[in-house]
Amino acid sequence: MFLIMVVALIGMLAPFTIDTYLPSFPAIEAELSANRDLLSQTLAIYLISFAMATLVWGPMADRWGRKPI
Repeated sequence: MFLIMVVALIGMLAPFTIDTYLPSFPAIEAELSANRDLLSQTLAIYLISFAMATLVWGPMADRWGRKPI
């Protein structure tokens, strides 16, 4: 049961980071004097790197297996 809870919490991590980052755009714009396009690019870079990590770690886990927790 503990492992299921850990996996569920990790699965909710990516959407949680986006949901906490998007509402803070106006505050970040004001504090750092950044425009909305630049902030959107940072979000895009985060999402692309998250997708690339999945493409890298998935096949590695399939090839060499997963370690028990």
